[in-house]
Amino acid sequence: MVYLFIKYLIDNNLLFYIVQKQTFHTFINALNPDFNILYRYEAIIKKYLEIANKNTEKNLKDLLKSNSIAVSLITDFWTSHIQEGYIGVTYIWISKNFKIKEALLSLEYIAYYYIAEKFVNC
Repeated sequence: MVYLFIKYLIDNNLLFYIVQKQTFHTFINALNPDFNILYRYEAIIKKYLEIANKNTEKNLKDLLKSNSIAVSLITDFWTSHIQEGYIGVTYIWISKNFKIKEALLSLEYIAYYYIAEKFVNC
């Protein structure tokens, strides 16, 4: 059941933190009082995401080898509204049927927030 729930979250682009909400626990308890999703959740989600990541990486490599005529890497720095810095790396390519495609390769927290002036004189 946990695998189905995780698949549901991923397929519908829902946030994982829903599992930590008391209203969610109340709902699950009403469905099945003996089911403890938090007990199983962390280890299973980690394993599921590792498998999904490996599969996605392989699928993306295969897709790029078989269906790209031009490629580009783009990076983007930004600061969140609470002054946390992030960097994103996106892979963009043109497919053989001339459609623009993209995939987010990485989105990482950086230890300092982004200030454009720091990069002007680089």
